[in-house]
Amino acid sequence: VQRDAAERVEVLLRLGVRMCDQKPERLAMCELRKFCTWYLEGLTGAKEVCSRIHCVEQLDELRRVLEGYL
Repeated sequence: VQRDAAERVEVLLRLGVRMCDQKPERLAMCELRKFCTWYLEGLTGAKEVCSRIHCVEQLDELRRVLEGYL
């Protein structure tokens, strides 16, 4: 995993928390998926982690996928 992967994961998790504060969790996760694909682009293993993220419906699931990636 590249050096800035941890920073990108941290930003995505913070964004996920903020989005869940503003709208229903499932909707927030659906919208966040778009950002994940774009934001992780270019990182080693990004394609695989993005495909896992596209199945996520809860913030805890997103956290597990992203922390597992690191």
